[in-house]
Amino acid sequence: MVSSDQEDENAFLMEDLTSGPNSNESKAPKVEGVVVQGKEIDNDTNFHEQDNFINYDEDEYEDEEIDDYLDFTPVHHHQRTRNHQNYIRRIFGRTFHLFRRWNILRLSSFTIRRLFSKRNLIVLLLCSTLVTIIFPFRGENSIVSTSYYNYVSPFFQLDEVAFKKDMKEINVISYLNHKSLNKFPTNSRMILDEYEDFDITGFVSNLDINNLIAKKKEKLDSQGYLTDNKKQDSKNKLMSVKEFELMLTNDYNSLATCEDLEYKSRIYYSKKQKFINDDLINLRRELLRKDDELSKLIKDEEDITKTSEEEVIKKKWFKFGSSSVWMESEQCFITVTRVLYSKNGKREEPEVSFIRAQAFDRDWNEIKNKRIPLLDLRLPDDITADLKKINQEYGLTDSCENIIDDPVTYDKCLVEHTKNYLKDSKRRDQLLERYFVTYPTIYSVPHKLGGLFKGPEDPKIILKRTSRYEEPIVIFNMHDDDENKRRMFSLSPHRSFEKIVKFNIQGRKQQTLEKNWTPFFTKDDLVFSTLSRGFIHFIYSFSPFEVVKCSLNDGYCELVFEKKTLELTDQNKFDGQRGGTQFIPLPSIIPKVTGKQIWVGIPKLHIKKCGCSERFYRPMLSLLVESNGIYHQELIVPSLDFNLDILNWGNDGTDCDKFNVMSPNSIAFWDVIGQDPKTKQFDDYMILTFSEADSNSKIITIKGLLNYILGMYSVKDIDEDFIPSRNSDQILGKTLNCLVNYAKDKCKSYGNLHNNEAYEMKKKKEEEEKRKKEEEAKKKEEEDKRKKEEEDKKKKEQDDENKIEPDDKNKEKQEETKEEA
Repeated sequence: MVSSDQEDENAFLMEDLTSGPNSNESKAPKVEGVVVQGKEIDNDTNFHEQDNFINYDEDEYEDEEIDDYLDFTPVHHHQRTRNHQNYIRRIFGRTFHLFRRWNILRLSSFTIRRLFSKRNLIVLLLCSTLVTIIFPFRGENSIVSTSYYNYVSPFFQLDEVAFKKDMKEINVISYLNHKSLNKFPTNSRMILDEYEDFDITGFVSNLDINNLIAKKKEKLDSQGYLTDNKKQDSKNKLMSVKEFELMLTNDYNSLATCEDLEYKSRIYYSKKQKFINDDLINLRRELLRKDDELSKLIKDEEDITKTSEEEVIKKKWFKFGSSSVWMESEQCFITVTRVLYSKNGKREEPEVSFIRAQAFDRDWNEIKNKRIPLLDLRLPDDITADLKKINQEYGLTDSCENIIDDPVTYDKCLVEHTKNYLKDSKRRDQLLERYFVTYPTIYSVPHKLGGLFKGPEDPKIILKRTSRYEEPIVIFNMHDDDENKRRMFSLSPHRSFEKIVKFNIQGRKQQTLEKNWTPFFTKDDLVFSTLSRGFIHFIYSFSPFEVVKCSLNDGYCELVFEKKTLELTDQNKFDGQRGGTQFIPLPSIIPKVTGKQIWVGIPKLHIKKCGCSERFYRPMLSLLVESNGIYHQELIVPSLDFNLDILNWGNDGTDCDKFNVMSPNSIAFWDVIGQDPKTKQFDDYMILTFSEADSNSKIITIKGLLNYILGMYSVKDIDEDFIPSRNSDQILGKTLNCLVNYAKDKCKSYGNLHNNEAYEMKKKKEEEEKRKKEEEAKKKEEEDKRKKEEEDKKKKEQDDENKIEPDDKNKEKQEETKEEA
């Protein structure tokens, strides 16, 4: 019979064995008929509720003593492994405690080892069971073969797989069940939102040439062409020239057709898109209050004539290009937007631009006065208490409460407090600016004024997440007054010094106009350092594909991948793919592929005179893969427009007028929240920001994009590695040719559906009106000229008459004088 003390120890051990090292709320199994320190625990009682019954000193036994029995070999390649070893040590420490309480282990070390190795089979079985649960089928390098993917421990997330196609085969349901989603911006509103289908078409590159040849010849063989080298099939149908050439060639360009490269599937997008709003009136007032050179520039003539602020904002102020990232540590989106001022009212000819920064909650409601501490300053442990002290020092607390019983004195105190409140608040805010960034704000970027296109343009935000912190970094282009050229810059808004860095590529002459660099971070860029800010990578050019690596300390850049590496010709040159969003890795729950890095981004399609407007902009999709320093786009979707009707340039419809612009700005968030147990399809959500007609910014949610990307490796025979060879030019050129043709067809189709003829008529009408105005102006000019000539003639005649009249008067006067004499 077991005593109550022993039952106490049993209960405590069972509690610890059923709560994993990563589980904060795991519940121990319920038991029946157990009495702990005189209190009965029934089926409705949980052991976590009885923690106060147990008095146990976890430090009673040293780790070295426990290790002496367990004989652990240290594993240093992953911190998670060490955590679970510590967990097992804790379990065995408590097991030792039990056995010592039962006088089993009060023996010599030699005897204890004998007990563990031969007699104590129950403990050994417990050990093996724990190890099997916690370390399921894990190899030395954490590479797990596909056959074992059907089971994944809830305590572990798979770190690495050997092949790209294996990413889709993992089962992470148990892990997701234990993963907290409270820190994600996904909520019931997003999940229950109404979604529309979108048939997506992309083009792959780097098909496995051997498998492609085998499939082609298998098809011909099934038709009877390859039997005895016949040139007719079983139905006496003649073989085409192309099919005959196929029998004789191994050339990629000849074998791979656009149909072979095409990859179709379906994704989903939110039916409703939300606008990202801002109060430009208050922003303008804030700038005018500074009374500096900029405030003089934006002070309009309308201010003198007392035109309403709303009219001034509507005519001369514009905002678009909102770029966002979700900061998990701050539980908010940080959003940067380009705001510009144009004196003549044309948004394509602004005098100056600004970077407007805002904070939004998960439902995209703006958070006012959101304070985020600067990264490179040490703050007190209790920030709230210190802020309260600062408010007291600056007289911003209600100090009149102590004299509320004296109405006269209390009223005087309130008047004085109100009078000084704004001044004291300003002083306090100036102090806090040294330690915090307060949103909303305008990021300070020094630049000169005068002329057009001054200030920072096209801001894009990317989040750098290390093991210690999250840091937003803003990338923008701006006219450099020293070089008199447009250059690329980075801004670190959450730093206290050297916030702005100008990038310069070493060993290459930069263009007069540098813009559209696409940022991304490699795994090496995210290594934490207290002294260095590290590096950032940019896609400098998409076609040909070129990558630069830049220092965030001094802006020095070097080309790490360029077209010379692959010896590409002009058939791989296409300037229609440009920078859009940042590139980000696949969601963290997806294991890495050994020796490879994978990113996803949404570039911008930019083609001209393709059937809709003079310029046609649309989001694309690009899957970027790096292996051994070789970068290539493994999948490109030419148009990711979600079949939306896009606001025209005139902001009065959706027809194809001057420019038709849908620009992707940022991937604000992307992660997985669930998985189907039968199909293994992921429930992933991506939040994308985009702009229409350089006039607004919107949010759209995309669902199922991860399944589309990973499904490609199951449907298409893609080589595991892209190895530079003499065929590289053909492999990339073929994909490029297919996607360009597809993009032009999409443009033409959109033009046909959106009344392109009406646009042509509208354009002709505008040209006719312009011609009439010019004729009327010319006619008026001629009329004014004629009138002026007539007026000049009359004036001359009048002058002549006036000149004659005095002579006649003089003669008359002389005659009168003569007569009088």
